[in-house]
Amino acid sequence: MEVVTGALPSIITKLTILATGEYNLQNGLKGEIKFLQEELTAMKGALEDVAKVPAEKLPNGDEIWARNVRELSYDIEDSIDKVMVKFEGRKLDNLHGFRKFIGSSLDWLMQPMVRHKIATEIKEIKSRLQEAINRLQYFIVIDDIWDINLWKIIKNALLDNDVGSMIVVTTRNRDVAEQVGGAYQMKPLSLSKSQKLLYARIFGTRNKNINEDMEKCLDEELAEVSNRILKKCAGVPLAIITIGSLLASKGANKMDWDEVYNSMGTGLYNNFDVGTMREILLLSYYDLPSYLKTCLLYLSVFPEDFNIERDRLIWMWVAEGFIQCTREGESLSEIGESYFNELINRSMIQLVNYEYDLENNEYCCVHDMVLELIRILSSKENFVTILHGHKDDTSPTNTVRRLSLQNWKVDHARIGGKTSKKKIRSVVVFSPLNPELKLWTFGILRVLDLESCRLYKVHFSLKHIGKLTHLRCLHIQSYGGVPRGISNLTSLEVLSIMLVGDSTTIIELGHLTELRVLKISLNTGYTVGLENSLVECLQKLKKINTVDIRGTDLIDRIGLLDAWQAPPHLRRIQLSKCWFSVRPDWMNPSHLRYLTFLGVSVLRLQQEDLAIIGRLPALRDLCLCVDYGLGIVVNGSLFPNLIRCKLLNFMPPVVFRHGAMPMLTDLEFTFAVRETRRITGSIDSLEFGLESLRALQNIIVRFGDESDREHDREEAMAINDDGMERRLLA
Repeated sequence: MEVVTGALPSIITKLTILATGEYNLQNGLKGEIKFLQEELTAMKGALEDVAKVPAEKLPNGDEIWARNVRELSYDIEDSIDKVMVKFEGRKLDNLHGFRKFIGSSLDWLMQPMVRHKIATEIKEIKSRLQEAINRLQYFIVIDDIWDINLWKIIKNALLDNDVGSMIVVTTRNRDVAEQVGGAYQMKPLSLSKSQKLLYARIFGTRNKNINEDMEKCLDEELAEVSNRILKKCAGVPLAIITIGSLLASKGANKMDWDEVYNSMGTGLYNNFDVGTMREILLLSYYDLPSYLKTCLLYLSVFPEDFNIERDRLIWMWVAEGFIQCTREGESLSEIGESYFNELINRSMIQLVNYEYDLENNEYCCVHDMVLELIRILSSKENFVTILHGHKDDTSPTNTVRRLSLQNWKVDHARIGGKTSKKKIRSVVVFSPLNPELKLWTFGILRVLDLESCRLYKVHFSLKHIGKLTHLRCLHIQSYGGVPRGISNLTSLEVLSIMLVGDSTTIIELGHLTELRVLKISLNTGYTVGLENSLVECLQKLKKINTVDIRGTDLIDRIGLLDAWQAPPHLRRIQLSKCWFSVRPDWMNPSHLRYLTFLGVSVLRLQQEDLAIIGRLPALRDLCLCVDYGLGIVVNGSLFPNLIRCKLLNFMPPVVFRHGAMPMLTDLEFTFAVRETRRITGSIDSLEFGLESLRALQNIIVRFGDESDREHDREEAMAINDDGMERRLLA
């Protein structure tokens, strides 16, 4: 919501914490804070009203006022954060500077506000519809419905006169489509159909011999450019038609076509058709709720064609304060996931399928044309500054709030002066870092994401990272160890780090008591000291809800976490090369009521253990590995909400009974044909009960035994041949 309301939602929440929490304020200051809360809440409503109006329709004074309020809100939040970090747990009785700053801010904010009201004439439309269609057979196309309530109003106006009338509704909102009923999900056009549409637009023909016409008109170079253009259009008819119209005006000139291709990602080519397409995309943007506008614009920190991991993105949103809990018991990660899904449903971002991702992570990408739009909006609103060495998307002012570094050769002195660096909230890097960049000088930094850069390629030091006391989200890859002073980052909520080494380092992580997400990779063999340190660290993390621990070598660590007592609010466990000896007692439905993802290896797993795991009420993703155990039976009523399942190293028969896994869509398991034949004598008569999995759409069979002959594999694939989509993987 930040691009709409600045930091106001976060400020209002923090003022509540200041006034009612452990900060022991004087009564006079509590009264001032309450008054400030009320005024900021009213201001937030005014900004939300302004955001509903397209920029070109706003009076210039209102747009400037809204931008100034947002900028000031950042400074207010920075001031509050400094107070909260510095005086946590102590009495606040000398806050003259803070009071003066808040007072002057309030005086400025109290200037007159403009409330925008957008009225519609629904009743008149309803009356005219009823008059037109009464007693007539009608065929009505209702294009671009955005709101469910609006559809309900229109539906009530459409008379059921029982004469065979038809209604077609188009929408980019999946929730609306489901309400209408009989939803048909449009798929992207194939390359051949995209070519046909593009060439028809360029050459003005729609006959069946369009490919022959194309071959006559296009040489090899133009055909190659057109295919690159179609790749950027990603099968979207609107994009293809718009670009086709533009190419038609250029003639068969490769240089002009190359210029159009280059302009598609940068916005350098200001053509009316491109502008028309942008206006259509803007309709989608302005229809978003304010909180989704903020989350969408944050995606502009990522480069073009970048696959974005869902959980990584969600926790960046959380660290920035875009996601607020409004009801007791709500989870920030679940709210973030609902935001992510809503952007998918509204077709603002697209899911990317990684078929062989053992972690069941979801990824998304942003269409090039949507990315161009949100970069323009982000730059205009001073939301994100991008340095990539070409035509940088920089702030109209010298103030940088969020920084995306996409080319290490860029002069980092261009980021701004000393004042500008002190206001940077996010730094996301996609190339080797320039050693001259002193990240520890970014005093209020909340997000530092180095996951996609290669620190090992330059001599970049993180030794002063402990000075970033406001840091909430830290992703580090390929650094070579834990930076010194990391235990000072007491505000840290998300930590993803590679190559954690000795026991002392692991114990240091136990000081990060605000952690919600911990992802670490162990590069050392199993020792009793390591086990004790890791368990001690995890036991101190009372707020943790995601634990992801894995080995980077070929060593399996058996019993490493046997002594750990997982907290009841845990939502995700992913352990790789870290084996439990047996199923832990805490891995049961009464203790883990909120667990949605379970990825573990258990040395000895019994049928009754599977039955207990199968009753975990919230479980949606399961990756279960055993030490080449014998078969199991998944009885009815088990795994009621499971969607994706991987069973590794099990031996047939793995049997699914009627009623088991009623929501399962994706199944994967290892299948050693020769070993199975040795145990069972034959695989011809094996029955898996796949017909019991009513929702199953995809099945992947992996072969753990490389000696399995191709004939054996084909024989295995013939079992339960029911026509579902399946893949055969070595």
